[in-house]
Amino acid sequence: MPKNIDSLEIGTILNNKEITEIFHCQYEGGIRKSKKLNLLVLINDPKYGLYQNRWEEDTLYFTAIGRTGDQTLEKPWQNRELNHYKENNQKLYLFEKLKPSHYEYKGEVEAVDEPFQETQKDAEDKERNVYVFPLQLVD
Repeated sequence: MPKNIDSLEIGTILNNKEITEIFHCQYEGGIRKSKKLNLLVLINDPKYGLYQNRWEEDTLYFTAIGRTGDQTLEKPWQNRELNHYKENNQKLYLFEKLKPSHYEYKGEVEAVDEPFQETQKDAEDKERNVYVFPLQLVD
């Protein structure tokens, strides 16, 4: 297992424990913060139907979190952190969930435009407004 972010190669498969150890972030969630390293780890789970994340060419449209009702960019804290990551000088790192406890490291990403709203279904199958962040891999 790589010991730090700099030794982590694109395509490496990690489990939650390894992600937590390398990035010093929370163990769960789609947006995980590391206060120690001043970064956010983003988990794209294409099989989890609640968030309609999607790749269009080289852009990942990443949905903010919140299971029911309209989302905001101020609550929960994960959405606020992602929305303000640039002014907080945070880096964003992306993983894609392949299957339980198997996450493929995609690399560092950045928002290439402002988040926008679209309509998606919530956990109760009701229409709601969500925020979507257009992200691209950093070369």
